[in-house]
Amino acid sequence: MTYKVSHWAPARVTQVMDPPDHFYVAFDNEPSTSHRLLHRLGVDIAYPGSFTDDFEWRYSIKTGDLLDALDSEAIWYKSTVLDMKSQPQPQIVDEEAMPVNQQKAAFVAFRYYHEEEGHKVDDDGRKYTGWSNKYDEWQTVSCPTIQRLGTLCKFYKVAGKQTMKYDPSIDDTTDVLYNSSERKIWAVFRNNYFSNLKCIPDYFNEFGMRNGFEKILDFFNDLEK
Repeated sequence: MTYKVSHWAPARVTQVMDPPDHFYVAFDNEPSTSHRLLHRLGVDIAYPGSFTDDFEWRYSIKTGDLLDALDSEAIWYKSTVLDMKSQPQPQIVDEEAMPVNQQKAAFVAFRYYHEEEGHKVDDDGRKYTGWSNKYDEWQTVSCPTIQRLGTLCKFYKVAGKQTMKYDPSIDDTTDVLYNSSERKIWAVFRNNYFSNLKCIPDYFNEFGMRNGFEKILDFFNDLEK
């Protein structure tokens, strides 16, 4: 399955090119097909741990956990982990085998079980809301299509016991997801909007880091006094 959504992830340098302006990186818990060639001055590299605070949670995911998961239609669902597995994943760079990496994956069901809220029944008689086991799939725990519960699936309820209602459709499938307790993100760049002004989100985020939005709120609060 191919997804547009992306996020920051831990990686290690596997090969430095000559001249050493570019290098290959291998992403933790991902297959060799995810290897990328990056520039040492590029904006898509950062100090280790800068935007990957959630990976401790990812590697602790277990059977029965609830989380947000993205389906093939680019819709986020409140989902359930049905099973877990780890398998050897050889890392290949320029046809040379790297040390074997244990790839951890979760068997994700795009539904959650609840006796009161559930309006469908599975083969075991359990009530649930969401999609049937026809759409269950394996996803690596490091994949951006898995996120903490309640972070991407904001609004989820049964309407008339027949359909599920979600947030209004927003074309955010190409957004880069940031997970950092050190740096807050107020704006992200989207290719479909202001494509010639890629610096605008940086300005908003810097403004936010300098408490600019809080100062605006304080200003309006003072006016009301």
